Amino acid sequence: QNGELRLFNSSYTNEIQDRELAGMVEGLEEFGVDKGLVLTKDYFDSQKINGKTVDFVPLWVWLISSSKHFFKI
Repeated sequence: QNGELRLFNSSYTNEIQDRELAGMVEGLEEFGVDKGLVLTKDYFDSQKINGKTVDFVPLWVWLISSSKHFFKI
């Protein structure tokens, strides 16, 4: 998006497993990205891990907020 690399992980639950976070942080470090997004069921949060920011956003919120990209609203 806008020439910027973004990392997403989808975990349709409210109980995020450590492996989900470890994989996200590893990907952020590998690609030199500072921020990642985990799509959840209903869980909102933001965590700093190893200097990287991981945001947790419910899938439905992300879909509504991203709809302008899909439907040119």
